[in-house]
Amino acid sequence: MSDAREQAIHGKLPLLQALPLGLQHMLAIFAGTVAAPLIVAEALGLIPADKTLIIQATLFMSGLGTLLQSVGIGPVGARLPLVLGTNFAFIGIAVTIGGQLGLSAVFGGALAAGLFLIFAGYIIKYLRFLFPPLITGLCILLIGLNLLPLAFSLAFGGADAADFGATRHSLLAMTVLVTAIVLHQFGKGFLSLVSIIIAMIAGYLIAWFMGFVDLTVLEQARWAATPAVVPFGLSFEFSAVFSFVLISLVAITETIGDISGTTIAGVDREPTDKEMSGGVMADGCATTLASAFGCMPLVTYSQNVGLIALTGVVSRHVVSLAGVFLIITGLFPKLAAIIGAIPAAVLGGVSILLFGSVVAAGLKMIGLASFNQRNMLIIGLALAIGIGLPEQTGFLERLPGQLRITMETGLVPAILTAIIMNLVLPGRD
Repeated sequence: MSDAREQAIHGKLPLLQALPLGLQHMLAIFAGTVAAPLIVAEALGLIPADKTLIIQATLFMSGLGTLLQSVGIGPVGARLPLVLGTNFAFIGIAVTIGGQLGLSAVFGGALAAGLFLIFAGYIIKYLRFLFPPLITGLCILLIGLNLLPLAFSLAFGGADAADFGATRHSLLAMTVLVTAIVLHQFGKGFLSLVSIIIAMIAGYLIAWFMGFVDLTVLEQARWAATPAVVPFGLSFEFSAVFSFVLISLVAITETIGDISGTTIAGVDREPTDKEMSGGVMADGCATTLASAFGCMPLVTYSQNVGLIALTGVVSRHVVSLAGVFLIITGLFPKLAAIIGAIPAAVLGGVSILLFGSVVAAGLKMIGLASFNQRNMLIIGLALAIGIGLPEQTGFLERLPGQLRITMETGLVPAILTAIIMNLVLPGRD
């Protein structure tokens, strides 16, 4: 690798150039990283004050995790321009476990996932065979399909809304969805990259003018404060730990892809084993620490890989500035309170697009595998379990509590089935 290419990664830009580029990286992930905890909080019916705690922790820990990834400590951190944010892959499991066992079990599972990711970083080269494109694509597809019902529930006002299904909710969600699509497809450059956050702001303002936004929590929120430590407690239930660890395997494949995409797009080379290992361990350390502050698991964000490819700026110090910006925003509870007051229908509008994109990404990755009889069998059976099992409420209610929670979304048994079949059926690539 040439010195010029490595200088592109490790060299510093003039501050006046680096600041707007760092802000751009923060804005590129802002909507996604606050949407995931907001969706979970809305689905679980949390009070506004608890939403504020989760949003504040998410912003702060995303910034801290980004610094851990871009700056690094010892073997931890890829030392590449990678931004960390919350992962949609954990939403379905978090909603199910939170509804059954409470938030303490959710964050206990997240902590277990973080510890597993740290361990996985040490042995990453031995785990990659578990997730060829067929299995990775199936996992992503199943996660997207699992989340779509939640997106439409939010679009109609949220399951706990007294006027669920009212026309005002669906019209607001449709306005947000159409705005995001138009900006994404017809906007130029940066405008297209931040289409989601602009659509959310537009929907928020419309809802506010129509009197749908309750900002009373804003008066109670402090101007500045550090995130609360263990605000919802920590408990370790088998179903939560097992589910979060399994889904973290999927998160590993995303991190591997993002690290590879960053080095290939930025400096035209494959990542080193050290970068790959350090990157996964950074995700693990950030997730472990984040769980203690009431934050969902953190992983690298693909949006920023696209931003690097678009701008050609691959300096990790620019991304470090994005981490600093995120930490600063996470120190202001009033900002978190404003974000937490986003109506469910606004979240639903962007969620339909975001979760639909997850489905499309899964289909695209599956397309990299051969559609032979063996692979079609794996795809068919995994989808049958993932889609059909959650509908069998009568059967699920007969299962023991921990097993029922693990099986309820269909996601865990479907992913396990796909992995095992891929390993035991003849003809594996």
